[in-house]
Amino acid sequence: MSRILAFCWFFASLFFSGTLLAQPEKRLKFNILSRDLFNEAGKEVDAAILQQEIESLGHSARLFDYLQADVIPMADVNIFLAQCQPTLFSRALCNWFIPNPDFCVATKEEIARFDLVLCKTKETLSIFRRLTQKVLFIGFTSLDCYREEVPKDFAKYLHLAGKSKMKGSEELLRVWKRHPEFPLLHLIKRDEKRNAALPNLCLFSERVPREELFYLQNHCGVHLCPSKTEGF
Repeated sequence: MSRILAFCWFFASLFFSGTLLAQPEKRLKFNILSRDLFNEAGKEVDAAILQQEIESLGHSARLFDYLQADVIPMADVNIFLAQCQPTLFSRALCNWFIPNPDFCVATKEEIARFDLVLCKTKETLSIFRRLTQKVLFIGFTSLDCYREEVPKDFAKYLHLAGKSKMKGSEELLRVWKRHPEFPLLHLIKRDEKRNAALPNLCLFSERVPREELFYLQNHCGVHLCPSKTEGF
């Protein structure tokens, strides 16, 4: 992701020639903001990775849940993840947006006010380039969950939905109901209680501790990822 962020600095300098972002030697201050930022799910992971990569480039970055923080300090750049709060635009010289297409609540007018929209997937790019010319594809990365010592069992299936309603979980459950002869499916989906009695289903409806999650990801030989939107 360092390479991705380096591209961001380059394109930002084109957009904002003469501003602080056009001075690559300057140590910049970033605010990374969203609502429910510390959600023990994908958004919190994204924020932590983004913070780490920004700091690895010599800049500073702080994380804020803007519904919980009493004060948002001034910064050179605000980066909003998934959701935004336009009343905080004045807390930085530039405002960037990293949206998710499946639950974006920003209006067209708010999107047009962003200095840069950074897109993690090509689908996101195709959606937001219709709304603004200040758009850039950056790709995405995640944590390294690989555990070499964990044996794989290709007779066990895993579907990891977490809190998301857009992972195709309902469709998978309907298929597994119709086919009790199918292999054991480990399904991780918060607050999913209705299908716990299926004989070929191992349901995790509460938060799974990280090391247990890593074990399941490595032990289950087949991962089912039929997301309704975005890439995997």
